[in-house]
Amino acid sequence: MSDRKIIHLIREGKESIALKKLYKIFPAVMSYVINNNGTEQDAEDIFQEALAIFLTKVLEDHFILKSSISTYLFGICKNLNYEKNRKLKKKIDFENNFLSDEDLKTIEEYHNQEEKYKELDKALLTSGKKCEELLELYYHHKLSMKQIAKLLGYANEKSAKTQKYKCIEKLRKLFSEKKFNF
Repeated sequence: MSDRKIIHLIREGKESIALKKLYKIFPAVMSYVINNNGTEQDAEDIFQEALAIFLTKVLEDHFILKSSISTYLFGICKNLNYEKNRKLKKKIDFENNFLSDEDLKTIEEYHNQEEKYKELDKALLTSGKKCEELLELYYHHKLSMKQIAKLLGYANEKSAKTQKYKCIEKLRKLFSEKKFNF
């Protein structure tokens, strides 16, 4: 059956006869779709959509076929498959840009830790300037008790150590009184 005859049948409302001829193109479409990241179901869907587009175009008054029907129909299928793959890639890229559950868990843990540090800062401020300085020098700057005693004017290393103990006990008391949520 010639391409002209197929177009004539479609325009006469006898699509079922024309479709039998058009379905001979389907194996090539299926092969193309499968070889380009698709499935048999994708190929069937794409071919059905391509047929609908083709039938609509043929019924338009200004439709002029400039190639064979099989080439034209196959071109529609290629474009539809390309569009499907483009959307799928966009969706995959979009999903991959979202954080994984593990990432979210890590962020949540970080946030919780950050909140605890804020509470600790509040407690340190409440504990007094001397305690704040001593603990900062010891834990943050990693200075020895001997260095801390010299910097803060304690008589000796043992005095600085005793003062550190008192500061920690003061912080524990603040937390046990539930003034802070550490």
